[in-house]
Amino acid sequence: MARKEAVSDRAVLLELLAADDALLEPFTPGAHIDLHIDPGVVRQYSLDDVDRSAGAYVICVQREPAGRGGSIAVHDSIREGDTVQISLPRNTFGMVESAGHVVLLAAGVGVTTLVSMAAHLHRSGADFEFHAYAHSARALALQCHRRHRAPRPARTR
Repeated sequence: MARKEAVSDRAVLLELLAADDALLEPFTPGAHIDLHIDPGVVRQYSLDDVDRSAGAYVICVQREPAGRGGSIAVHDSIREGDTVQISLPRNTFGMVESAGHVVLLAAGVGVTTLVSMAAHLHRSGADFEFHAYAHSARALALQCHRRHRAPRPARTR
């Protein structure tokens, strides 16, 4: 893992590179990977497509104290420089291209999948709105990451 960065009060961003410096497989907006955290512990995380880098996959992991332990292990045990095992990207939540106006609605860490879709729509010049909701501004995953990485695609015309 190349980088680990806090992006909200409960979420961290992980930048993953191929161990052999190879290019990673391309993916479509809404795709996710399996992250093998510990033996027998596998969790799925959406790929963040804002930077559009073929050299890295970026995922966001929200700490869930009441969860089954995967997110806690990511937050507490995985460090920059660690080698982690992942699956190839797959997409079970693909975006349907539309000629009309698109409205994206997200809440909490669920914003990560739609950020990727919004970045794709922005690059393609599509007409869209992106609304993200959280219990506080500090809880909104990826707000810091987005501010430094890409134009804010809240609405384009």
